[in-house]
Amino acid sequence: MKNILRKKTKLILALSFLVIIVLALCIVYETIFSNNNGKYGDRLDGIEKVNVKAKQKNEIKKNIESLEMSTSVNVYLTGKIVKVVVTVKDDVDLNKAKESYGKLMEKLSDDQKKYFDVQVFLKKKGKDDNFPTIGYKHHNKENVSWTKGR
Repeated sequence: MKNILRKKTKLILALSFLVIIVLALCIVYETIFSNNNGKYGDRLDGIEKVNVKAKQKNEIKKNIESLEMSTSVNVYLTGKIVKVVVTVKDDVDLNKAKESYGKLMEKLSDDQKKYFDVQVFLKKKGKDDNFPTIGYKHHNKENVSWTKGR
């Protein structure tokens, strides 16, 4: 038995070295390419405390529709962004359309305003140089930034 081990020492060392290299590569691969936190990583930590539920989305939609300037309103939640798409009537000017942002913010709690970014996309079916217009509010900022008229 000892003679066989002595004759195959180089082979045993080579195989042992190969196994160690394969294990090390597996560990490196798992370290670099593992993603256990999902699509958004840990950016959504705490969202369950301030999440925008379907009922609140409907309230936002109804609040914007109360301005009687829109033909359709859609509210989406994508990660940490509350997205609202408002299609306004052709006779509505840009300043009136921007009021939809205020109606949206009325329905968000203070905690939600501090957690979520808010994006309002205003569009018309007809031709207008001022549309589409996008308003965006970062969760750390107080004011909304609007795209310039085109």
